[in-house]
Amino acid sequence: MTFGIDDVPAYAEDGWIGRDIRVGEAIVRVAGNVGRCAVTTHDPDTGRRSFDTLHALQRHRGHVTTSEPLPFGVWADVVQAGSVAVGDRVVPEATGSRTGGPDAPGNTLRGY
Repeated sequence: MTFGIDDVPAYAEDGWIGRDIRVGEAIVRVAGNVGRCAVTTHDPDTGRRSFDTLHALQRHRGHVTTSEPLPFGVWADVVQAGSVAVGDRVVPEATGSRTGGPDAPGNTLRGY
């Protein structure tokens, strides 16, 4: 499942790796970056190549140390199952605060 989170700086999720995050009633452990593949360069309606996302990511994020090449997002394991809904809060289970991280006030799930 994919989640969008409001009110977080771009790529803030890179700093969440290894942390337990409460999403609604569930808890997930952010395990690593999500690397992108060639399918992202194709228009989903036509299947034709439409934008070179991989080169754009390489130019913009190629210098970043990550768990996968060309990262754009993170993946997580479910630690504790629970209900999740648009508008739910997203907060860390561990104590401490990281600027712009999931423990910043006002971070909520958004719908697509």
